[in-house]
Amino acid sequence: MITRLPETGWPAGLFARRDAMILTLAATGLTYTQIAARRICDVTADPVADALHVDAVDRIATIPPGLVAAGSCPTRVHRR
Repeated sequence: MITRLPETGWPAGLFARRDAMILTLAATGLTYTQIAARRICDVTADPVADALHVDAVDRIATIPPGLVAAGSCPTRVHRR
């Protein structure tokens, strides 16, 4: 699903980039309230491991490897 979202364009690309990040963060198990509270500095990319690290108040969440296996690259979503 994430791979089918547009990466460019206005406004479709803007909303698609936002939606891709929300879907990626939802894969970590964070609640939507926790996702809404994240700031850009709370999400960091690890290009070597092809993973995102999300600093939440009570834990650090990582994107599960199954998302990468499904064809969605978390670091690419972060770079959008």
